[in-house]
Amino acid sequence: MCEPYHSVVQYPVDEDDGNGTGTSVNNEQKLRTGLGKIWDWGKKIANWFHFSKLGSGHTESMEWSKTKHLILPAFEVRYEGAWWNRTFQLDGYPDALEAERAKQAAHEYSNIVCMGNIQVFRRYFEISLNQSSRFMLHVQQFCDGMLNPKGKDLFTGKMQQCFPKRRPFMREMEKNQSVINLVMGFTRKRELLVPEWSDVPSLWIPSTGSQS
Repeated sequence: MCEPYHSVVQYPVDEDDGNGTGTSVNNEQKLRTGLGKIWDWGKKIANWFHFSKLGSGHTESMEWSKTKHLILPAFEVRYEGAWWNRTFQLDGYPDALEAERAKQAAHEYSNIVCMGNIQVFRRYFEISLNQSSRFMLHVQQFCDGMLNPKGKDLFTGKMQQCFPKRRPFMREMEKNQSVINLVMGFTRKRELLVPEWSDVPSLWIPSTGSQS
């Protein structure tokens, strides 16, 4: 299970057709034809095409594609972005000669979709919370990994006020708009976030519309 990571799937733009003819198949066009609305979250960077289904892990993204009768390229590389501390790691096995360049492209994609600045993150996070069937995994990770000690105390207190008869962060808790609104409010509080977010001025420049 990949959630609550930002799960990125990467394909080479062109690949051999597998028939020994030496010709190539354009994966970008194949994906564009089949992905439909999810294409909005896809992007070609360098020699690779990337996409992610927000609020889902790698497996769910691939299963979603199958239900749309999309024949995906035979080989994908998987990455995971830990948005709470802004790290990015490989979760697959690319060709060793292409590994570093491929990871750089995937990391750039992750910044565009998820971690580039606080405004980008807030859009990614709100959509993920609303679309995920495991939205409390995201809420729990936000509290544990993205809030500093003061932020954790304040957030936990707010949760206890909103849900006095329930243990905070119950994994099986049904989706609740009040919780989503509460979480999103805390994403605006720079002074309550961990240094990976709060101490990077470029993530909070006024032009993003998100200030402390």
